[in-house]
Order: sequence, then structure tokens, then C-alpha cells
Amino acid sequence: MASAEPHPFRTNRLQAFVLRLVAGWLLTSLTAESADFTIARPDDSPGPVMLDVQRRVVEAYQKIGITAAVLSLPALRSAAYTKQDMVDAELLRVDVPERDNDFIRIDVPLVVYDVVAIGRSGMARPISPASLHGLKVGILRGVLALAHTAAQSGSTELAPDYNSLNRMLEEGRIDIALMLTVNYPDLIAKRSGEWERYHLTVLNPRLQSYPAYHYISPRHADLVAALTRSLRTVGLPVPTVHAED
Repeated sequence: MASAEPHPFRTNRLQAFVLRLVAGWLLTSLTAESADFTIARPDDSPGPVMLDVQRRVVEAYQKIGITAAVLSLPALRSAAYTKQDMVDAELLRVDVPERDNDFIRIDVPLVVYDVVAIGRSGMARPISPASLHGLKVGILRGVLALAHTAAQSGSTELAPDYNSLNRMLEEGRIDIALMLTVNYPDLIAKRSGEWERYHLTVLNPRLQSYPAYHYISPRHADLVAALTRSLRTVGLPVPTVHAED
């Protein structure tokens, strides 16, 4: 009796998975060979603000004689790489208690992330962090700043992307959705059409704010002072942590 051949879809998925592993390993190896420092960037589709921060951080390393290369990773993988000390630094991350690795914070805030609250049209607004209690809140999976804010609700639903969040709101599976942005006008420009289509509205454009910092491995603790001084000279904007609305 002839053995059954593997289903082509399963075969293709396996091949794609293996290719991603090999590509990731090659990228990490090449980066490590061509640079003194490997910096994990927790965003595989960065916007202009993230890219500007990246340029300035790399410049800060250059000023102290270090060639740094940036490895683009999904947020959860970036967190895993830093937790296992597989990279030299993390480009930026929000300082929340849920992060449990030993990387050292460079005390120069790079940007401030604002948590935006979205709800169905006609819902009472503005909404405050205290009023999340008792609501079912939807957030993106793997974004710790959103998880930290949503924890006040006591009931959180996870979504893989913003479109899924929109649908969850429209279908009444959640009461509000939380999104993270460093540029509210840009978020409005990108999402307002979707929100109109799903009959959604902004309940609070700045529910909570989180400054983000650069972090380096404890292996490089001797660089903290020099890197802190250098980051202050590369023209980074001085972010302001906004009061909650």
C-alpha cells in the first residue's frame, strides 16, 4: 500500500517556517560579524518616528566609537532576544513592570507613547483610566504598554492586528479598544477611514502616556555613562509625559 503524500499546504507552511528560521539565523550572524553592537528594534514595520530614533541612536554609538547595526524583530521576539541576552541592546521600549529582564536603562527618554481609547460611535466620552474598571478592553497581543493600561479593566481580549480590534468593537465583543501611538495626527490619518467604516470614534486621544528608553545588556555596563552623554548630543527631541485627560 502506497504511503500518503504530505498535504502540499502543510509542506509549504513547514518550508516557510524553516526558511524564516534560516533567514533569521543568517541575519543575526551577518549583523554580528559586520558591527560591534547588535541592537534589537521591536518593530518589523517601523514608521518615520521609529526610524528617526534609530538613526539618532546609531549616531550616538558612532560618537563613542562603536559601529551599531539594527536587527528588526516583532515585539515579542525582540523581548525574547533581550531576555536571553542574545543582542547587545534594545533600540527602545516602554518602561513597565511587566518587563522582567536585566537590561540597563539609559536615562534619556527617546519618545513618549500615548494610549488612544477607541469605542463605538455614541459611547460616552471622554474615558479615563479609572473608568476602565468593569469594561471589556481589546488590545494588540504582545504590546506591554497596552496590557499594563488595560489591566485596570479586569477583562482583556487580545487581537493580532488593528483590523481585528475594529471588528471586535463593531460586533460588541469588547467595549473599547486601546491603541498605541507616538503621533496622534498620523494615527488619525491612517485609521479614521477604518473607524468611520466600522462606526467607531476616539474616546480619549491620550488615555495614558509612557516614555520609552534605550536599553543595553549588563555586559556593556561600562558604556552607560558615555552613551548617556552621547544620546544627549544627537538632537533627540525632549519628550513630555502628558497628563492624563
